Amino acid sequence: TPGDTDVQVDIGTIAALGGQVTVSFLVTVPDPLAPGVEFLTNQAVVSCNELAPTPSDDPDTAARGDTTVTPVS
Repeated sequence: TPGDTDVQVDIGTIAALGGQVTVSFLVTVPDPLAPGVEFLTNQAVVSCNELAPTPSDDPDTAARGDTTVTPVS
């Protein structure tokens, strides 16, 4: 829905010891972008009953738990 900034996905139960789930989504970026916009950011938070909420990690940096930044200019 236009204007939404959050996506929530209930994936149910994941198999123990190495179970994995991949969640994908598409984003439509306005063209042209507002003046001064040079990048888009994204970060997920995984939560469950057994662990504290855990932020996703940008795989392209050494920092842990950092937001993914995508240049658009």
